[in-house]
Formats: sequence, C-alpha cells, structure tokens
Amino acid sequence: MTPEIIEIKPKKLIGMRIQTTFADDKTVELWKKFMPRLNEIVDSMDTTLYSIKNYEAYFWYLEDKMDRPFEKWTTMEVKSFDNIPEGMETYEFKGGKYAVFVHKGPVSTYFDTIRYIFEEWVPNSGYQIDNREHFEVLDEKYKPYSEDSEETIWLPITEELE
Repeated sequence: MTPEIIEIKPKKLIGMRIQTTFADDKTVELWKKFMPRLNEIVDSMDTTLYSIKNYEAYFWYLEDKMDRPFEKWTTMEVKSFDNIPEGMETYEFKGGKYAVFVHKGPVSTYFDTIRYIFEEWVPNSGYQIDNREHFEVLDEKYKPYSEDSEETIWLPITEELE
C-alpha cells in the first residue's frame, strides 16, 4: 500500500466534537448526533464528510494509547462561518503535507490498515508524523460494513530530520 503525498490547503469546517478513547470509543454516538442534522449546514461545499482526530504528539507510539483521550470531530467543509447551526462548532483546518492511504473494506478491518501505516510505512518512509490533524475523508464510496467500502486516511507528515 503506497500512499499519495498531497499538500492540502486550509479549510473551513463545521461540525461536532467529543473527547473519547479507543477503549471507550464514542465515535458511533457522535455520528448518530451529527448525521441527522447535515441539512442544517447550509453553506457546505459538497457532501464529503471529514472525521478529524487531534492526538497528542507521538500518540500512536504510546504504550497506553487505548486509554489515552483525544478529540474527535465529525465535520463538513463550508464556504464561510456565517451560518453555524445551534450545537455545532467551527473548525479551522490547518492544511499541510499528508500521506494519503486508501482503506478498502469494512470498518472492522480499519485497524489492520492503521497498523500497517504506523508499523511498516512510517518507519521506512523517510517522513515523520507531524503534530497536526489526522483525518479520514468519507464520500460516496464509504459504506462502513461493506467489502466494497473505501475511505482515505490522511496522515500529517513532515520531512524526517537528518
């Protein structure tokens, strides 16, 4: 699995957030609150959804990562912050350089892809993980329980220092 290296521009996003852990994952709860309210986001760019995670630096290499809290967002890109639905928040995505992986298959195999990224690709890539947002793009190809599902995993990277 070879990623595409992409420089992405900053984005304006609107959505909802929670604090969660992998051990007590509240992701489904967050999406169940967000999805019925998509039509309230009137300035959306398109129907693409962004699942953003803000981890502390080196999160994936910590022994206790399953119990370590992190911030999770469900969002859509918008043209402006002029119309923010009640109970939602704005998020200014920084942009930058990313390694973009395509995860194919059901959500139940997601961590196999993540394991490959952090245990195989990162150590041999010549890049290091940058301390910016990690995110997935969920578009019309995303069908969480289908073998045909596709989502892109965006890993923030920076050139490795010599």
